[in-house]
Amino acid sequence: MQVKINNVAVYHPVNSAWFINQMLSSYRVTKNREYLRRAEATTRYILSGSFSDASGATWFPYNFRHTPGNRMNMGRPWYSGMAQGMMLSTLVNLYETTGNTYWKTNADRVFKSYQVPKRNGQPWFQNKVLEGSKIYIWFEEYVGKDIPSTRVVNGHIYAAWGAYDYYRITKNPTAQFMFNTAATVIRDHFNVYRRPGGISWYAASAFGQYVWRTPATYHKGVTSQLAILGRQTGDPIFAKQSALLKADYPG
Repeated sequence: MQVKINNVAVYHPVNSAWFINQMLSSYRVTKNREYLRRAEATTRYILSGSFSDASGATWFPYNFRHTPGNRMNMGRPWYSGMAQGMMLSTLVNLYETTGNTYWKTNADRVFKSYQVPKRNGQPWFQNKVLEGSKIYIWFEEYVGKDIPSTRVVNGHIYAAWGAYDYYRITKNPTAQFMFNTAATVIRDHFNVYRRPGGISWYAASAFGQYVWRTPATYHKGVTSQLAILGRQTGDPIFAKQSALLKADYPG
């Protein structure tokens, strides 16, 4: 699977993760091993472009130029909590599908990246914030040198789902804490990114809102994500928030 941007083939963990999981779904339905072969080959390719830091955490760097909204320059390399989360979920999916501990070992290494603190100029994506007596965790989708916090909502949720999937197979208490805290920050900051009667903001920070504004397709995606968070957590507030977004912009 090859991803092209401006007709140039690039290493793109997020797009590749979507492809891999589609192949795994097709394999589970049809039992056609060609789908599994494609999924495993693409994952090995993405892993071949990753690197490990001193802690043993696996990172998936982006090396192509990216200037979202022509309002910021990510520089190179840049990193993404969404990429880390989606690849963690992908590795869990492969392990559950095949039973091969190779994928579980790589999932362990990717989860280590969740525990790396914020550090300018180095890979990170976990941004721990204290608001009053509450500890929140934002998983940043866009991380580069001197880039302000954007708090992109959908990317944060994909990263949270990586911790959720990892917890399902390991019962790791740190993964549970991170998912719960990441879900709570989305619930408690709903009014920061919601625009009553209109399309929601792409991000929950002022800088992120300046960069990406209010894309309609994204709004519909977050509406669905909130409903899923409600089922995962058992918290009815998420379902109510999802319904409010749908009423704000039915699409």
